[in-house]
Amino acid sequence: MKAKISIAKRSINSKQVIERFNKEGIELSESDAEEYLDLLYFLAEQVVKQNFLPGNGSHKSESDTL
Repeated sequence: MKAKISIAKRSINSKQVIERFNKEGIELSESDAEEYLDLLYFLAEQVVKQNFLPGNGSHKSESDTL
């Protein structure tokens, strides 16, 4: 059985993203902030799948890196 990652609740919302960008002088719309969050959570999910879940074949042994 393949493990499935599901992020039920996000720890940051689009309003927080907009505020952070505003502090850096960048204006961001609500929809852009949502897209930004979607991308970040997607990338985080991919990192976990590729590096931390068993059975994906992406783990290299020490001899593979020499």
